[in-house]
Amino acid sequence: MDSVGSILGVPPSTPSTDSTMRVGAAARSAVHELMLKTRISLQDVNIIPDKSLDERVRRGIAGWGLEVKSPGKWEQQVITAVQLGAMFCVHMNIDIQCHIALYSFLCMRVDDLDIELQALEEFSTRLCTSDTQLHPVLQLLAENLARMPGYYLPYACQCIVVSTIQFVSVTAFDRKTHSMALHKEATLFPEYRRTRSGIGEAFAFFIWDSKRFPDITAFVQAVPDLIPVLGYINDIFSFYKEALADEDNYISDLSTVTGKDLDSVLLDVVQDVATMLDRARAILSGDTRDVLEQYFEGYMFFHFVTPRYDVKRFLDVENFIGRAARG
Repeated sequence: MDSVGSILGVPPSTPSTDSTMRVGAAARSAVHELMLKTRISLQDVNIIPDKSLDERVRRGIAGWGLEVKSPGKWEQQVITAVQLGAMFCVHMNIDIQCHIALYSFLCMRVDDLDIELQALEEFSTRLCTSDTQLHPVLQLLAENLARMPGYYLPYACQCIVVSTIQFVSVTAFDRKTHSMALHKEATLFPEYRRTRSGIGEAFAFFIWDSKRFPDITAFVQAVPDLIPVLGYINDIFSFYKEALADEDNYISDLSTVTGKDLDSVLLDVVQDVATMLDRARAILSGDTRDVLEQYFEGYMFFHFVTPRYDVKRFLDVENFIGRAARG
């Protein structure tokens, strides 16, 4: 399962041509419906990461001295982190963009590295006791979390920490339970697992920094709708590669417990996104609403252009983003 959501993916296998065409058609239909129903237009959006952000993120990562075992994947994750910081946080200053980019890079490393189970399972306890983590990536993640109060309100920081703990914990949990069959009566389990694996609450609170939005009551009631929305959008864009790689994911889990085919489940999830995003829009007003729209423009744009998803394999990206962004 693609834990970071989250934000990332797995390489596809080589399925049959018929299967590829069928999955591609379902994925295209879902993305078309998603853009239509959420009323998000990217025709005038062209977010290019600032060179100074790229340099700061690379300098920060290099300073950690982490071992690079797979240079190709490492570079892809660096690019993804920079894009994420720039595109999700387009409305924020470069300090926050860099911090979120570094946080995202570390989460990608947790998701992709074969970190020892003990290190993953003891992450939360060691975070609470301030003991050194059992893996350098987890230690760096703990240090990144400790700096969140410089950018976000206290309650937001607490939720970001909890969301991160759940992500690390479910990474270990999924590894230990990968052969567990999903019972058809376990109708709430797909949502339970998806919420914990997607880091959605952290990324929902990332939208509003404390300097510009010092009153949490101005936006907190929209967060419960945004948590699943962020994960669902990722699931829609990553469905193609995960289906072809025969990866279990939220969409396939829902298909199992509902008895619906994957195409129907995809369109149901699209409708859920539209409903919850509209509800969040109705809750917010003024600058908090404007920032939400900017964030989701960047969030969608990221999924169309980042090499991590490679949506050009099943989608005519030119139909969705403007000419300047297409290069």
